[in-house]
Amino acid sequence: MDDSRNIRNAFFRRFISLALIFGIAFFAFAAGRAGADGPRIGVNLIADGDAEAENSDVWQPADILKTIQYGEFGGGPAPDSPGPANRGGHYFYAKVTTENPRAVVSQNLDVSAATTTIDGGRIGYRMGGFFGGVNTSFSSARLSAEFLDKTGKKLGGDTTDEVLESDRADDLVLIERTRSGALPAGTRTVRIRLEFYIRPGHEKEAIETLAYADNLAFSLAAR
Repeated sequence: MDDSRNIRNAFFRRFISLALIFGIAFFAFAAGRAGADGPRIGVNLIADGDAEAENSDVWQPADILKTIQYGEFGGGPAPDSPGPANRGGHYFYAKVTTENPRAVVSQNLDVSAATTTIDGGRIGYRMGGFFGGVNTSFSSARLSAEFLDKTGKKLGGDTTDEVLESDRADDLVLIERTRSGALPAGTRTVRIRLEFYIRPGHEKEAIETLAYADNLAFSLAAR
């Protein structure tokens, strides 16, 4: 009788141990899948936002956007000039002229994995970057986001504030601009647009110049 009871107890303990092991493994797998498929909170979703990718084609049209090393262009930012603290070796630039006063590139960010929390009003965003231009040229750059539904319909948008010449001490300065808010319910894609431009009121002047940008970011944020 005692031997039979001991066998049953040993079997029961073995069963409980295996159940716990499989239960822990299942929940760990489920948590990992939720992290992989769910919203990526606090992660920069912009590909090549720091101008460090080689032969990157994520920004379209690809022939507009150029990169250059810090300090290589005499009228541009230097490695030790005011700007991003965690900068890499390069920054973005584009040429703007009186004939073509705007140069725009874009990329799309898929946020559909966060559908439930977005539609529940529980997801916000943070976006920004560092921007500048050549002094006395009235050029600058900015980052914008368009929030699109599953059909591509625009639900809303946001744009970083303009960097004025009075905001910069000289050509070497990149100024940070940031924005934040709530993603509209129904958002499935965020279209990121990086625009280099001649500021309003100066489009008719004889201008051929450059504008700069670096450390571009767009991330989801819990609300």
